[in-house]
Amino acid sequence: MISSTNAPISKVAVLVATYNGAPFISSQFASLLSQINVDFDVYVRDDQSSDCTCQIVNDAIKCPSVVLVQDSAPSGSPAGNFFKLLSCIDLKKYDYIAFSDQDDVWFPEKLKSAINYIQHNVADAYSSDLIAFDQSRFKAWHLSKCDNQKGFDYLFQGASAGCTYVLSRNAAQLVLRVLGDLAHNFPVGHSHDWLIYAICRSYGLKWVHDNRAFVAYRQHSVNAFGAMPGIRGMLKRLRLSRSGWYREQIVWQGQFLEQSPRELRVLEAVKNFRFKDRFYLVMNVSNFRRSRKDCFLLAVVIVFGLL
Repeated sequence: MISSTNAPISKVAVLVATYNGAPFISSQFASLLSQINVDFDVYVRDDQSSDCTCQIVNDAIKCPSVVLVQDSAPSGSPAGNFFKLLSCIDLKKYDYIAFSDQDDVWFPEKLKSAINYIQHNVADAYSSDLIAFDQSRFKAWHLSKCDNQKGFDYLFQGASAGCTYVLSRNAAQLVLRVLGDLAHNFPVGHSHDWLIYAICRSYGLKWVHDNRAFVAYRQHSVNAFGAMPGIRGMLKRLRLSRSGWYREQIVWQGQFLEQSPRELRVLEAVKNFRFKDRFYLVMNVSNFRRSRKDCFLLAVVIVFGLL
């Protein structure tokens, strides 16, 4: 889809992972197809939906820029669905790869603004802030993710919601190379957006963050993760930490990193979590999260052995 013959046009593959998204996906398709000043193809893979999502997808593929990826094997998770998509497209045809959730709404300039930002900063990957909205509570808020990067923040958090991610071809190829066969059979319970950020940062690719927002990030009862503000969000994160999920994610993702000596020191401390390890982590916590508030909360969690 090209709206200007004078502007440089980049070719983008937009990956859409669907599963029981019938209440939302029509509005998302409309926003994807309204992107301006960029040439793109939309790849859709449905993970065996039981509602009428497939019918909506079949209507959408009547548009020449929408491609349905047929795969009878279920992935079992949004992450698995996205990685299956990423592994089956011809990356050589595209300058950039973008990820789209089924239940958001993109502003028309979303892709072009991301590409301009990447090119201006000579970067390999991009993420941005979002506008979160909850229709049931008639509430919307700016979701800030733009705190300055820290040395090892990628070990402890993702860059932003994956629906804001745009990767260069080089970054996408790196992710697939590191994942290997696991891209086709990704285990349930792990996050694709955090892992993508960790791989890119660990291997020295330049990741930039935009404090503007070009995605209306819908919040509802079946979000895979979502964005709860205030006390609700803090309690949700605390429950995840107490369950062991957060620590397990950090250790598990370590196998896909470059594993520099400093990375290994942090990962071993998280894995062993003895008193001396917790002391080391607390003393270095300012390198682990991007905001001061999150550094403080992480330090508290480590001190009380809740990681």
